[in-house]
Amino acid sequence: MKELRFDAADGVWRAAIALDPERKAVILVAGDKSGKNEKKFYKKLINTADKRYKAHLAESWRRRRKSDG
Repeated sequence: MKELRFDAADGVWRAAIALDPERKAVILVAGDKSGKNEKKFYKKLINTADKRYKAHLAESWRRRRKSDG
């Protein structure tokens, strides 16, 4: 998982991104950190990203099994 920073109208946002086993980029979660506790912000961002990536992998695996079936 990597962090991507980008400019938005209201400031700099952070996004958690990852490459799946098929080498496709997956944007998992993004948010504006300004005005928030940095430690809490990243803890929530990483937890959300981890859950979504696991769900993405499970769905991807299910689709592959279905198409191979």
